[in-house]
Amino acid sequence: RKQTAKKQLATLNPIFLSYVKDLVDKYIKVGNPSLKFILCQAHKYEARTLLVGQTLYKLKPSIRSRVNVDKICAFLESSESKLTLASIIEEATQRDERAKSLEMRFKGLAKTVRSRITKKEVKDFIDSCSNIDIDIDIDTLTELALKRESRAKRLEMRFKLLSKGVKSRISKNRIKAFIMTGYPSIATMAEEALESERRESEVKEKLATLSGNVRNHLTQQEIDEAIVNNSFDSSELVKMAVSREDRAIHVKNKLFTLTETIRCRIRKQTLDMFIRYGAVVSQGELITSLDSICSGFRLPH
Repeated sequence: RKQTAKKQLATLNPIFLSYVKDLVDKYIKVGNPSLKFILCQAHKYEARTLLVGQTLYKLKPSIRSRVNVDKICAFLESSESKLTLASIIEEATQRDERAKSLEMRFKGLAKTVRSRITKKEVKDFIDSCSNIDIDIDIDTLTELALKRESRAKRLEMRFKLLSKGVKSRISKNRIKAFIMTGYPSIATMAEEALESERRESEVKEKLATLSGNVRNHLTQQEIDEAIVNNSFDSSELVKMAVSREDRAIHVKNKLFTLTETIRCRIRKQTLDMFIRYGAVVSQGELITSLDSICSGFRLPH
């Protein structure tokens, strides 16, 4: 069967032969479908390919660029497909018309206004002729761009009244979200920024009362958390640092009482964890006693 298939399919273009490769493999393996059927399928694919090529060649470049490639592939691969070449071309033509109408409308808008519409929104508008889940018209898109530009202008005016420090606390993502959707409001963003500035000032004042050794027990992430998290008071940050310093002194004094041999057996990682959290975990057990650590308890790496 392999030799027969090779002989009878020898005249086929390799491109069209690759299309029926699975059918050929099945024929060689079980004898079905027949080579006549396989040749027929290959010729149908060839005919559809030539038809698509000739049709696309005759189209305007702008329309050709709007043709849905996936639908063309689906049309080529199955003669039973409900898709017709005419419907695919009609859809591409509608896309082209929508793209041109949007281009004409946008010519009447300032560049900054046009930039307020995302590429995805433009694509959704152009594709809405073939997707019933997308419901957007050119007037809605234009109104959206104008509203966003208006919000951007209002934000710019309001920002002139804010200090540089406060403005720097409003993230680009928050600004973009306001321009695109109107939320959060300018007042909310300004209030949050002012509160953040107040909290940072408060945290800095509290930290300034601590010695360098005590401050060093705090990570920058913990300091930042105290600034942005309303539920984490700066006083708690100070207490945390002081508690860690107390444990560090306790550890230092305890190690001083141990022999060099025992000290070498206690991992630094274990002691650092105890200083930081007041406890260490091993095999699911919480150890809160420094004596337990120093008497032979060791954390695995």
